Amino acid sequence: MMRLSYYPLINKMCSAMNLGELFSFARKHQELFVRPYITVARQPGSGGRIIAEKVAAKLKYEFIHKEIIEDIAASTKKRTAVIKAIEERGRSKIDDIIHSLFNEEYVDDYTYIKELSMVQLAYMQKGHIVILGRAGNFISPPCRGLHVDIVAPFKHRVENTIKFEKLDASAAKERVARVTLEREKFTQQYFKKDVWNPDYYDLTINTQCLNNDQAANMIVEAFYQKFPAKERYSALFQK
Repeated sequence: MMRLSYYPLINKMCSAMNLGELFSFARKHQELFVRPYITVARQPGSGGRIIAEKVAAKLKYEFIHKEIIEDIAASTKKRTAVIKAIEERGRSKIDDIIHSLFNEEYVDDYTYIKELSMVQLAYMQKGHIVILGRAGNFISPPCRGLHVDIVAPFKHRVENTIKFEKLDASAAKERVARVTLEREKFTQQYFKKDVWNPDYYDLTINTQCLNNDQAANMIVEAFYQKFPAKERYSALFQK
């Protein structure tokens, strides 16, 4: 779980905000985010997770993925499995009302999105991290991190899913299509954004003709270009 001294600060500043205020918080207070970081979105089957892990290793940064679920679970006092089950899925307000009446474990969407935003902002304030997925680029102040999207043609993503998930062709196609749609619905419902729009990223990488190391090296080079050595190292000495 999050081992950050920063979280109480973010929690104190953000807990009284509504979602609209929270989404604009980071953009209004970019001075709080002095240490650079990377957010990585990815299409299912594009190799995004492996690439993000390689980037973190090359930079000697912390890779953040499942830790976010654990932090939200701790904050909401719910089981990790409960939080994981609601991730990247859109629900209606009626669903929230019905389930909250009959299920003590239920976490409504408002609570989930607010906690997701605060946890990610805390990690971003810590900096020197690579965050995978969960709409991090829409929560982040755009100029304080490098925002990357990993994509590939549908056929290529299906082939990767068959290879690495050990699924047959039919199941792989269904999985890639379903997860792609879930991510589209998630960002559209809560952030009113098209997750695949390149306008929201500094760098979009198509992995059809690149291996994972090549893609990771491109991200690292882009990171160095956006955040030169003087800026990266001076941030180490800032509290």
